[in-house]
Amino acid sequence: MPTFTTPPTFSSGEVLTAADINVLGDDISYLYQQSTQVAFYGTRLTASGSVSATNNTATDIAWDAETFDVGSWWSSGAAITVPAIAVPDGFTSIVLLVTARARFAANGTGSRTVRFLKDGATWSQNTTTGITGEQLDMDITDFITAVSGTVVKLQAVQSSGGTLDVSNLRISVVRFAAIS
Repeated sequence: MPTFTTPPTFSSGEVLTAADINVLGDDISYLYQQSTQVAFYGTRLTASGSVSATNNTATDIAWDAETFDVGSWWSSGAAITVPAIAVPDGFTSIVLLVTARARFAANGTGSRTVRFLKDGATWSQNTTTGITGEQLDMDITDFITAVSGTVVKLQAVQSSGGTLDVSNLRISVVRFAAIS
């Protein structure tokens, strides 16, 4: 993909070189790709098994499979890292659209929480009470501001009084837009 280059200054009557025209062509191509979001960056990850969430303990969800990973956001474990390539030239920060799902085992005691961490701090969370006799599917979606190197994680927390399995785990992290 072409990158943006500041075009040269032209004066009246000046003969343009092929290199000058190529700069303009590359800039137009770059701006078109940015405006139409042709340059997609993001990842969707899943965990094939279940994770044991200990009572009242924040559990990082470790991923083991990629559905897609455009830009090398993930290599192993729980950390999803914003790659430098996801931040367009001329910008320092972007907005991510992050969505996740987790299924807690049936247990009617206490609460269940899924939350996004940004660089180790809670960014947002979704909490509800347990449901007797039913597995509990929880979804969370949010926009997260990020720079190159920002680390995003999903955590599960529950307060059933014992350990609960969390399964059906997936997360998607995509660049939504450049902001500054």
